[in-house]
Amino acid sequence: MKNLLKKGNQGAEILLDRLQFLVDRFHIKGHTTPKCDLNNSECLYHPDLVKFSELSDVNTECAEQCFSWLGKCKGIMNSYMSMYKFHFMLLLVIHARNTWTVKKLKREGKSLTPMSDESK
Repeated sequence: MKNLLKKGNQGAEILLDRLQFLVDRFHIKGHTTPKCDLNNSECLYHPDLVKFSELSDVNTECAEQCFSWLGKCKGIMNSYMSMYKFHFMLLLVIHARNTWTVKKLKREGKSLTPMSDESK
């Protein structure tokens, strides 16, 4: 996004102005810059900042886990596919994974919906 901004992309400028970025809990330990240090007044991106309190119960590592799993499928989704075939294949793979995950959670007796405030 910052590269687009350097090239004068107005959309990137608007997004960077409006979006709040945070480093997920999985990666924050490796970040040593003041903008990622919770004990520093310049801190902007640490997930424990008050401005990110709504995300305190969110599994921010989930995307990392999904991308790791999806990377195993790169052999079947090659660069020779048209954009439409690639998107269709991606949707099929993700749907199959979601179906498998739902069945697994049901077998284990786990809830499929987020917990409400009353059940916490």
